[in-house]
Amino acid sequence: MPASENVEIVRSALQAAESGGIEAGGAFVHEDFEMGHLPGRPDAEVYRGWRAAMLTMSERVSTFDEIRAAPESFSAVGDDHVVVAYHERGKPRGGSVEVEHLYGILYALREGKIARMAWFDSPGDALRAAAEASDAPAPPSHGEPQPQENPGPPTADDLQPTWFIDSDSDTVRGFVERLSAGASGDHEIVARLFAGIRDGVRYDPYKMPAGPGEYRASAVIEAGSGYCVQKAVALTAVARAAGIPSRLGFSDVRNHLQSERLAEAMGSDLFVWHGYSTFFVGGRWTKASPAFNAELCARFGVPPLEFDGTHDALLHAFTGDGTRHMEYVHERGVYVDLPLEAILAGLREAYPTVG
Repeated sequence: MPASENVEIVRSALQAAESGGIEAGGAFVHEDFEMGHLPGRPDAEVYRGWRAAMLTMSERVSTFDEIRAAPESFSAVGDDHVVVAYHERGKPRGGSVEVEHLYGILYALREGKIARMAWFDSPGDALRAAAEASDAPAPPSHGEPQPQENPGPPTADDLQPTWFIDSDSDTVRGFVERLSAGASGDHEIVARLFAGIRDGVRYDPYKMPAGPGEYRASAVIEAGSGYCVQKAVALTAVARAAGIPSRLGFSDVRNHLQSERLAEAMGSDLFVWHGYSTFFVGGRWTKASPAFNAELCARFGVPPLEFDGTHDALLHAFTGDGTRHMEYVHERGVYVDLPLEAILAGLREAYPTVG
């Protein structure tokens, strides 16, 4: 069954269970359904049957005075697995401090229905389990990448694909082939790739997914939308696929012209972990931010950033009429791979009411 259909089955089951109760959700599960790896109970038995599993989950919920939980992202893995990043906040019964956790829930499908549900301590753990079961590529299990010295000479790592920067994927390679055809030299190639990600992947700051699968370059390109971190991952990947050494860079920036809707959602004009890309072209490193597509720039009265591979293309400090726009306030360094856990932790700390 196509991966997109698997995601819709899981999404529909969750929506049905939320709106119609246990029986409604049960319409989407296999007769041999089972659940294991219950959070907080590593030695718990395997629960067989949808009703038994849901009653067990209800018992767990009853240990909280307040609890809010919602899926943040859905990632298809292989032909029959879906991983959901699930964000939970709540106050344990009798406690006064709110706790939160980002779980990964693995769903295995059989004959078009959910046959197994397993909980993991993080979406990454769930994705690795799904990849092992599906013989699919898995996210890294090693520690978070650390900032690299930049500028400095490029290394072999600056050209290597990673699980996030999947420059060897058909989607990324196809993107590069289409945009670089007929280009003469790295400067023209990287300029075309920059414009392609800038305008081909619409900027969407209202969805900052927690699921690792939504940060893969191929997934971002296929989705056609993303926020600055996702777009930087995509741009870095297409550059590597074109043979151009590249890294990810991150800064905290202040947006003096953000919309009222975004200001209300974030509760701040400070964007932490703003993502950009940096490239080694013509013997030197340059930086470029593909975040804002041309249509969005037109609405705010600023020209879209243009990148030629020679000069940095960072967010505009002022609009055309001299109004303050973007202000870089803190540099977080450059990385050869995506430090997703650090980014998500920073976002949750900076915007506790989002999500």
